[in-house]
Amino acid sequence: MAETYCGKSCLNCSVKEEMNCPGCMNGPGMPIKGDCPIAICCRDKGHNECTTCGLKTDCTNFKSRGSQPEFRKENLKAEAEEKAYIAEYAPIMGKWFPILFWFMIIANGSFIFTSTAVNENFPAFYLICSILTSVFTILYGLIFFRLASVHERYTIAGICAMINALYHIVESIVLRGHTPTWFIVIILAAYISMIVEGYHFFNATSDTLSGVDDYLSAKWSDLWKWYKWIMIAMISSVLLVLIIPILGALVLIASLIGIIVVDILKFVYTYKTGKAFKKV
Repeated sequence: MAETYCGKSCLNCSVKEEMNCPGCMNGPGMPIKGDCPIAICCRDKGHNECTTCGLKTDCTNFKSRGSQPEFRKENLKAEAEEKAYIAEYAPIMGKWFPILFWFMIIANGSFIFTSTAVNENFPAFYLICSILTSVFTILYGLIFFRLASVHERYTIAGICAMINALYHIVESIVLRGHTPTWFIVIILAAYISMIVEGYHFFNATSDTLSGVDDYLSAKWSDLWKWYKWIMIAMISSVLLVLIIPILGALVLIASLIGIIVVDILKFVYTYKTGKAFKKV
């Protein structure tokens, strides 16, 4: 006799074949794969049907048993749509993220050599690195615009990247690192732009990885939280330098170390994201 977990014969379940439910189709003792939650609940509690369970009065599964097949059909439809969507944008992400990885490496790597000390001792090298930083920041901003077809947040990230590139051109190429006091306002605006870029880039990538690599998706989300607080600390250090120079300098050094760590993780996650989408 067929099992009767939801008040009907499991063999008459309208979604048993779609859900690939060997337990429902072949009876108890079979492995459960994609099984009905009501069937799972009954098996776990040692019942053949809900009506023999003493907990059924307050049981959500029991109350929803009539709508369970339709609910499971809707889940199947949603899963199919998600797979189709991922299959559509995965080639775009798989193509552009490896390129984005290298552009970010070059932009950030050359930025290291745009300090005032480098400008004073090796002005030609400083200028080359400043140009590389600006050009490759613009290039990875253009990639963000290309990825906007996958997630709208990449558009804002691209705009912020362009703003940051413009700031760097003015600060390191036009002013050559000799920034006047009034330029602090521009620096603060640039830092805010970096926070906004990070917010949209990290969260857009986290969203697109959902269903592809949930572990990596969570890592991007966590990285944004760290990046946010480190950037806030960096903005605070700019203001503290004017009030309490020593404290401001200490906060700035700590923030710079934090940014280096976040950037390294960003590079690693960007590389892994490209590989994850290539496997889809």
